[in-house]
Amino acid sequence: MKHLILLSIVCLSLMTIYADPVAPVYFSEIQFAASGWIIEFFPAMDVFDADSAYLTTKKDTAYLKPGCIRAFDYSLITPDSLFSELRIDPENDTIRLYLNISQFQIEHNYADDQLILGNLPFDSSQSLSRKVEYGITGTDFWYVDNSPTLGFENDTENATGTINFQILDEDGFPIPVAGLYSGIRFDGSTWGDTVFIYTDSLGVLVHTAYACFNRFLFMKEGYTNADTVLLVKPDGVYSIILTMESQEQGIEFTNRPAASKFFLSPAYPNPFNNYTTFSYRLPEEGFVVLSVYSVNGRQVAELFRGYHYAGNYHVTWHADGLSSGIYIIHLISNRNSVQRKCVLLK
Repeated sequence: MKHLILLSIVCLSLMTIYADPVAPVYFSEIQFAASGWIIEFFPAMDVFDADSAYLTTKKDTAYLKPGCIRAFDYSLITPDSLFSELRIDPENDTIRLYLNISQFQIEHNYADDQLILGNLPFDSSQSLSRKVEYGITGTDFWYVDNSPTLGFENDTENATGTINFQILDEDGFPIPVAGLYSGIRFDGSTWGDTVFIYTDSLGVLVHTAYACFNRFLFMKEGYTNADTVLLVKPDGVYSIILTMESQEQGIEFTNRPAASKFFLSPAYPNPFNNYTTFSYRLPEEGFVVLSVYSVNGRQVAELFRGYHYAGNYHVTWHADGLSSGIYIIHLISNRNSVQRKCVLLK
């Protein structure tokens, strides 16, 4: 009984620290102009007393002057906004923001947000901008913008490219109604801003995508998938021909009862030690991504990525190699998104 009470106290303490499991977002845009670097913050939440905030890079640490970061407003940070020099390498660096608004963050050196540089090339006339779906973990990503919007809301003008796809079979004939699943690989494995559209009668599809690394996956029943990754540049135009091979018929699928609602069950047990189980329900077939994130938005596991029929699915997650803490199970399918919180105690 004593151990059970102690376990409950630990869980409640963790929940208090992170009442909202979605990691906050602060970095919004960055540009390396001829006069120096400019960083845009847009905190979509109260920043409390940010007068002790500081930034770090691989080389330096610098405190921000009071009043630099304002909640629910676009704040521009330049070298003049800091008490000391902050050297930033645009080709290989990580900028971290520390607000120190809780004792936990101070004791564990927990960064409130970070910006990784070097994955996407951009020059002094361009900016690196962030697209964010507030309230949904794992859906933000960075893209290159030919017309920076520092001080204002990020947009898509001069920040997308056009891809002309044609999908053919192994004999060179067009494949109509091949479905394109397009998503942004913002951290190398997880997608955001996903769409699902189809080729026309000539197997042609014209698609507009953000200027960043994009993965394009074409699917159609009876054919193998066609998959490609492309670094789209702002205002770029591309032509891509992909081949999907026909598959032999007679593949047997297990029929599942129709599901009425998109649903992700709570994990059980929760809190858990080593492994936990949960179920999810899909009301319609589609591409599914099932992932697990830490509270700071880092993906720690990808449990499934692929095509699912409508129905109910059961999952066991083994959290080997992970430390105690709060984790978020995140399910995405056909523009639906849901997440559940669970606590690992070792």
